[in-house]
Amino acid sequence: MTTADGSILSTTRIVDNGPPAQRWDLVILGDGYQTGQIQQYRNDVQQFVNVLLSTPPFDAMQGAINIHRVDVTSTDTGADDPTACGGPGTTARTYFDATFCGDSTNRRLLVVNNATALSVANAQVPQWNAILVMVNSTVYGGAGGQVGTFSRAPGAEEIAIHELGHSAFGLADEYEYFRGCDSGETDRNNHPANEPAEANVTTNTNRATLKWRHLVATTTNIPTTSNANCAVCDPQASPVSAGTVGLFEGAHYFHCGAFRPEFTCRMRALNNPFCAVCRERIQAVLRPFLPAFPDWQLLDNNPATVEIVAADGSLYQRQNNGFIWRYTGTPLTGWELLDKNPATVQIAAAGGNLYQRHNNGFIWRYTGTPLTGWQLLDNNPATVQIVAAGNNLYQRQNTGLIWRYTGTPLTGWQLLDNNPATRQIAAASNNLYQIHNNGNIWRYTGTPLTGWRQLDNNSASVAIVAAGNNLYQRHNNGFIWRYTGS
Repeated sequence: MTTADGSILSTTRIVDNGPPAQRWDLVILGDGYQTGQIQQYRNDVQQFVNVLLSTPPFDAMQGAINIHRVDVTSTDTGADDPTACGGPGTTARTYFDATFCGDSTNRRLLVVNNATALSVANAQVPQWNAILVMVNSTVYGGAGGQVGTFSRAPGAEEIAIHELGHSAFGLADEYEYFRGCDSGETDRNNHPANEPAEANVTTNTNRATLKWRHLVATTTNIPTTSNANCAVCDPQASPVSAGTVGLFEGAHYFHCGAFRPEFTCRMRALNNPFCAVCRERIQAVLRPFLPAFPDWQLLDNNPATVEIVAADGSLYQRQNNGFIWRYTGTPLTGWELLDKNPATVQIAAAGGNLYQRHNNGFIWRYTGTPLTGWQLLDNNPATVQIVAAGNNLYQRQNTGLIWRYTGTPLTGWQLLDNNPATRQIAAASNNLYQIHNNGNIWRYTGTPLTGWRQLDNNSASVAIVAAGNNLYQRHNNGFIWRYTGS
């Protein structure tokens, strides 16, 4: 029941990306592990760490993170499980006094003595940024707050990551109930009018002032879903594709009046990815802890960016809502919006030209006027890739056909190859290359259809890129090769 019911054995930095004072430090404590179960605890922690660091966006930000494991013994195994919430009435003597039914209502609310957890973390890792307590019980439970908790129930890693969203990153629960959709609760019909402080829930339905408006496509309805009966959870399916950012009613424990950014998110239901807004919030917290590399200048920090291309001194970016921007010379703020069509899925640039491809295969060239100045060059729905080099623009279609633009919109395309095995093209200078599904690599020598020279036939090849007079290939084992022939 107190710290007399166990002891602190040791502290180990199991993920080490630099001095604790310069990194985001997560401290993991164990409760309800007896002396003979410490190796099990270590294994449990490592399993959680493996899952955490492979979960977006932590996977891309792990250079910012240190993780410290504090080995703690308890007299008894498990946690208190009161009968008041349907438990068997178990009382366990543990170091952090873990107990289910932390609010005397919900059995799944697993809490510990926060003062003790904070005291141990302060003593073992004074620079800590977040604390999680792993409780040795297979009963489902967890909690957020200054000290996050999670049990060893099936899917424990998911519980922990969800609770870390609360305790470390200030994310709200996005589900639309408190005790459950089938609990008959009547006090969760309408959210109070006040705006929640958390980044991932809102009561605001104004597109222009929405917290996450920069992630919402212009074609997405606001609200995206509305609950027709505020006395119950909304049973309707999502009207948009997975990953669409909009405004979905039902969040922050209320059936109506509060909205979440995506239809489903890890903060709404376990075993789902974090929504884009939650990922953005996590990245914003972790970004200051990334190692500093003085030879790199930060030009933009928008997590919506999914593609960049550069040509002739210009840098362009495409965001996941289809927005295309050109860098104008001022870091962070100096970007000019060139287009905002949500259908855009790829951009390419060369020879002073910028091109975009839409998800319907249409290809457009920028003619110099932001937003409205785009010329349609082709409208073939079979187009799946564009590349540009010098003054040339090429397209690849899903049948393997390769075409070069000859200067006349829509009709002015020359067929260069029609091999259905082609899976990618690359271009640089005056050279055009293709790689086939079997790894064969070919260079175009100037004669349509028949004029291709084979450069390699390694089945491990999965991708090619070209720049200047150089051609590179990547193998499925990660090896990178440069072509040295003529």
